[in-house]
Amino acid sequence: MKINIAQLAEGHHHLDLRGQPASVGLDDGERFRDEISVALELEKMRTRLYIRLEAHTQAHYVCDRCLEPFVAAIAEKFSFLYTEDSDLISPDDFIYAYDASRPEIDIAPAVKETILLGVPIKFLCSEECKGLCPQCGTNLNQSRCACKTSSTDPRWDALKKLIK
Repeated sequence: MKINIAQLAEGHHHLDLRGQPASVGLDDGERFRDEISVALELEKMRTRLYIRLEAHTQAHYVCDRCLEPFVAAIAEKFSFLYTEDSDLISPDDFIYAYDASRPEIDIAPAVKETILLGVPIKFLCSEECKGLCPQCGTNLNQSRCACKTSSTDPRWDALKKLIK
């Protein structure tokens, strides 16, 4: 995803961009299959570009509890700075270099990072997901199973004998 900065006057600008996951380096074909939409608020100054980015897409996951596939929306906001001042450049602080003599900048790495920030640590189809029965493997969201569940951990049985 590239922005033509040569034709932008100094000041505040709003841009809407759309692209496929491959255009920002998310081309695994499994998790990211849907179009990415990006809303940019850009502040152009002489040697700096301050960008506030909001990225939206959908991601395809497999639930960690019930192993069912599901789709979840990702909507993340992020801000970063492009500058010509080499003393300020620090990718760790999201300050990137740009050459004002070049007509465009590529924001694909920033869009990719923003989307990846929205990927959850644990994939759950819902907070109420009951998961799978540990004995027979039945999806407890869809049906109940006939397995007996132990109310206590068997490792505590020796302590129960002391109470009786």
